[in-house]
Amino acid sequence: MTMPHKIQATSGAVVLLLLLVFLFLNRQTTEVDFIFGTFVVSRALLVLTFFGAGMLVGWVAHSILMRKKRVEKEQSS
Repeated sequence: MTMPHKIQATSGAVVLLLLLVFLFLNRQTTEVDFIFGTFVVSRALLVLTFFGAGMLVGWVAHSILMRKKRVEKEQSS
């Protein structure tokens, strides 16, 4: 295993460990009122869901902006 692979594996293990600690510390349930009704979910699931949704929105926005820049660059050439 090369050095970059070792660093990647170590950092992945650290992130996994931190995620497990986060999940363990946030096992309490939380009541969420939404349009369709009231839901009871764990805090960890709620935070991870919104984190994932935020990452997805950021990725889509970045992709749209990069595609727009690429099209503008091709049209100016």
